[in-house]
Amino acid sequence: MGENIKSNLEDIDKKDSRGRTPLINSIVQIKAIDVIESIIMAGANLELIDKLGDTALKKAIKFKRIDVVELLIKHGVNIQSENIENSPWFFARKNKKIADILLGTKGAIRLTLSRDEENILEELLYNEDIDEICSKIENLDSPEILHAFILEFNYDDEWLPIVSVLKNDNCKEITAIEIIELLTDGNIADLKLIDEKIFNLLKSTNIIALKKRLSN
Repeated sequence: MGENIKSNLEDIDKKDSRGRTPLINSIVQIKAIDVIESIIMAGANLELIDKLGDTALKKAIKFKRIDVVELLIKHGVNIQSENIENSPWFFARKNKKIADILLGTKGAIRLTLSRDEENILEELLYNEDIDEICSKIENLDSPEILHAFILEFNYDDEWLPIVSVLKNDNCKEITAIEIIELLTDGNIADLKLIDEKIFNLLKSTNIIALKKRLSN
C-alpha cells in the first residue's frame, strides 16, 4: 500500500523531455480548472520548475490564467521571493488583474486604481504646470498613485516630477526600482549621466536591491 502511494506521487510529478510536470502541462495545454485542481489534489508539487525555470505559477501568469493563479494560491503556492524583482508578482506586473491577486507578495503594490485615484492621477498627468505637479506629488499620501504616475508619466522633457516622487516618504522600493528600469534599462549608474539629483536620491535610499545594483 505504501509503495503504491509513493509510486503515484512520483508519477504525478514525473517530468517530460521539457522538464514539465503533469501540473505544468495541464496549464500550458489550457486544461479545465477542475482537471488542474484534480492534479493538485492528487499531491502534485506546486513548486517544481521546467527546463525554462518556470513553475506552475509562472506558467499560469504567462498564459494569463487568472483562475489557475487563484487556485494555486488557494492551495498554498509560494508567492514570496528573496527580493521583489524575482517574485511572481514582478513577473505578473504588466497584467494588473493578476498582479493584484498576488498582493500578498512582500514588496508588492496594488496596481488597479479606484475611480478617485484615477482622477487624481489624470490631473497630474495632464497638468502642464511642472511646479504645481511637483507640489501635488510632494503632498500625496498614496504609494499607489505615486507608482502609477511613474509608470505613465512622459519622461522626454522633464525630470523634476521624478525627483518629487523620490522625495515623498510614501515612495515604495518597487517604485524606485521601476524608475531605474524605465530610465536606464536597469543600470542605476547611467542615471548620473542623465540627472545627478535623481542618481543621488536613489543612491541615498535604504533599499537593499538598489545598494546591490550600486555595488556592481
